[in-house]
Amino acid sequence: MKFFNWTWIGIVGADNDFRLYDSHKLTELIEGEGICVAFFEKISLQQSQDQILRIINNMKKSSAKIVFIYVSATEAIRFLQAASSVDISGKVWIAGAEWVTTPVFTIKEYWKILNGTLGMALAMTPFPGFQNFLNSIYPSIYQDDIFIKSFWEEAVGCWWPTGDMPTEEEMAVHGMTPPCTSKEMAEARYKGQSFKYVTLVHNTVYAFAYGLHDLLFCKSHHFSAAGCPSISHFRSWQVSRQNIKYI
Repeated sequence: MKFFNWTWIGIVGADNDFRLYDSHKLTELIEGEGICVAFFEKISLQQSQDQILRIINNMKKSSAKIVFIYVSATEAIRFLQAASSVDISGKVWIAGAEWVTTPVFTIKEYWKILNGTLGMALAMTPFPGFQNFLNSIYPSIYQDDIFIKSFWEEAVGCWWPTGDMPTEEEMAVHGMTPPCTSKEMAEARYKGQSFKYVTLVHNTVYAFAYGLHDLLFCKSHHFSAAGCPSISHFRSWQVSRQNIKYI
């Protein structure tokens, strides 16, 4: 937004605890950069068509041309269904990462509204060694792992017979899908995948670990006037206040 010198924007957020918190944090960050928020509307799947249209009409009346839509794909579709029934041209939509990569942009009736939309997505940097780890996973190696068979079915695209050999009934049920043998080359299934959520989980675990490490070796002058919290009795906000924001 600073790059485009936008100073007057609107925000549409999902009406749930998780997204409302993020939307409020986003508002704080935006206003901290000298950008003014013209309106902050909340939408949910429980709202009626008339309620959503009221929100859209308020947006039409606003002079803000830039609208950040921070909702899930399902909520975005609900919003676009209502918006497509009215003339709300002249707005530039900023799409959140959760719905900008969904098939919503293939729905022809939304093209007029979505034309010129800017999408935001998280930059995903693969961490070293993960691809090699995936390629080393075989059911014969991890026989005690209770998730290995379901993982293998999903990764390879096969199914496990109940016995040593698949029965005719099982073959008939699964059709053209082959039975698993544990010798398939699973790595071929991973090519071209971004592992977006794996990267997010990896970074989250590391960030939390660094936060706990900082609590363990906390120095009071780096934390607060009240001193360091106990490593055995701490609250979640005390961890996030530490090093997590630097990861």
